[in-house]
Amino acid sequence: MPSIRSLLIASTLFIGAVFAQEAPEQVKEPVQEEAPVGRDLGLWTFSGGQVVISAKGQTARVTEEFAPEKPFGEVTLKDNESLKLALTLRHAEGPARPHQAFLLVKDITSQLETYFPLTVKGTSGKAKVEVPTSKIPPVLLQATEPLELTLMLGSPGQETYPSTIQIGTLKPTLEKPATYTPPVRYRAKDEIHHIFNADPKSPPKILTLVFLGAVLASLVGLVGAVSLPSRSTLSLSFPKIITDILQWALLGANLAALPSSLKAAPVSNLLFLASIAAMEGTFAMYYLSWNLFRTLAVASGIAVVAVLSGRGALRDARARRLAGQGR
Repeated sequence: MPSIRSLLIASTLFIGAVFAQEAPEQVKEPVQEEAPVGRDLGLWTFSGGQVVISAKGQTARVTEEFAPEKPFGEVTLKDNESLKLALTLRHAEGPARPHQAFLLVKDITSQLETYFPLTVKGTSGKAKVEVPTSKIPPVLLQATEPLELTLMLGSPGQETYPSTIQIGTLKPTLEKPATYTPPVRYRAKDEIHHIFNADPKSPPKILTLVFLGAVLASLVGLVGAVSLPSRSTLSLSFPKIITDILQWALLGANLAALPSSLKAAPVSNLLFLASIAAMEGTFAMYYLSWNLFRTLAVASGIAVVAVLSGRGALRDARARRLAGQGR
């Protein structure tokens, strides 16, 4: 049997072998590389910048060169003039075309801004932009402080933020102040008060009386025409021909039968004639002062009387016609 001494030696050697194993290496966290600092140029920049202020068809009033480290000073923009920028966009490896390239025009006081996209030619990086006065929003043209001009360049997949490079300032100087109308906002509107059209005015009284006299004169002539005795033949004189035509050819009426009609059926004939006169009076009142609803109500009542009395009056007229007593 092994002795106690040999067992102690074996245990000591086992424990030493365990502690002699190498400790596992510690995992090192990756070091985050910081983006380039300075003027926030990132990976995009430009070179060969030139600013031109000119009107259409005229010589340039301002021509100045600028660079990322050397922005141009304050330039003024007058009526009918345009701000033109020409430059070459560059990547870390040379001239290139970014995915997005804009000129930001901003009012520092109100924090209002607008942008104009740059036109880039192929992959050469040559870019230009034109900003006419008419394209700048009126609210920016009214700014009291110069407008800040900033280039914004960027593409997806870059390790740094897009480049924002301030290139200068712009001061609009217009002869006629720009007018700004705020856009319509979604909000509670003012109460709407409906204003109906004024009631139609009646024609002049003199003109109305003239036509009323003409109508009354024609009625007098009509009564006289249909009240004449009947003739079997037409006369050759012109007045008599007109009278016969009105009586027999057109009107077919004969007031000479009125006494016999009133004697045979007085109630029906009187009510029928009265309803016709009342209907005419109703229309006259509608023309003078009544409204449509009142006129319809009165006319409906008169119509009922006219229908009921007219049946009796027409039966009497039919009986006299069948008896050979004329109309």
